[in-house]
Amino acid sequence: MGKRTTILLVLILALVVAGTVGYLAYMRPSPSYQNTPLVRKIGELELRLASAASSGRVLVRVLGNVTYGNFSTPMWVVTREPKEPVTCRCFLVGSIHGNEPAGVECLVRFVERLAADANLYPDVAFEIVPLANPWGWAHNRRGNGDGYDLNRDFSSFRTQETRLIGGFLKSKRYELAMDLHEDRGATGFYLYQYAEDDPAPAHALIAAQRANGVPIEQNASMVILKTHDGLIRAPMWTLWCVELVRKLSIGNYLRLENAPRVYTFETPSRLDIERRVGMHETALEHLLARE
Repeated sequence: MGKRTTILLVLILALVVAGTVGYLAYMRPSPSYQNTPLVRKIGELELRLASAASSGRVLVRVLGNVTYGNFSTPMWVVTREPKEPVTCRCFLVGSIHGNEPAGVECLVRFVERLAADANLYPDVAFEIVPLANPWGWAHNRRGNGDGYDLNRDFSSFRTQETRLIGGFLKSKRYELAMDLHEDRGATGFYLYQYAEDDPAPAHALIAAQRANGVPIEQNASMVILKTHDGLIRAPMWTLWCVELVRKLSIGNYLRLENAPRVYTFETPSRLDIERRVGMHETALEHLLARE
C-alpha cells in the first residue's frame, strides 16, 4: 500500500469518526430550545420583503411554512429575473444558523436595492433565500426548533427547513452561489471556496476587505482544513468524504449539485452588526462585479 493511499484511508477513517461524533454533537434534538423567548420579529422582515415586492422588480414567494408548536412562519424565496439577456444565475442564502443575523440583514437590504434599481446587475438573475432558519433567527439560536444544526443536514434532509430548500434547489443550475455565515470564535473575516482551481477571486476579495480596514482571520479551521490568510480551500475529495458520512453543509451541497463556483462568507460575531453586514455586502459586490 502506497504512502498516499495510506494517508487517504486514514483521513477517510478520521472523517467517519468525526461524522459520528458530529452527529451526536450537532444533530441531537433539544426540545428545550422551544422554550427560548423570541428575540426578533418575523413580521418586520415580512413587511420589508412585501414592500420590495410591491416595486414589481422582484418576486417574493413562499417555499412552505416552518412550524414548531405555536410558532409558524413562511420561508421565502426572492427572485429577480432581469430584462437583459442573462449571463449569470446566482443563488444567495442567509442564516442557516439562526444566531448569525448579519447575513439576513445583508440579503434583505440587497433585495431592497434590487427592487429600487432595475439597472443593478442588469444581466444577473437572482434567487435568494434570505432566511433559511426562521425559528433559529427569531429566537437567536444556532439550530432550528428541534435543536438540529441545519448545516449538517444537506445529505439526510431530516429537517423541514432543509427539505424545503433542497426541494427548491433540485435540478437548479447556477454559475455562482454564496452562503452568508458568522463565526463567534473568529477575530476577522474569512471565506470558504469549494473545489475551485482558481483562488484569485477569493484572494482579491480578501484584499478588498483588508483595504476597507477589515481584520482578516488567520486561525479558523474545520476538521483538517485551515485558513491561509483568510481563505479555506475545500478540495472536491473533502466534499465527497463529507457526503460519505452524510454531513453535507449547504455550501458542500451547492457545489456538488448546483454550481461550479460556491463561497461561504464568515464574519466575526464579536464585531458590531453594521460592520459585519458591511463585510457581507463587500463580499457580494466584489464577486458579482466579476460576472
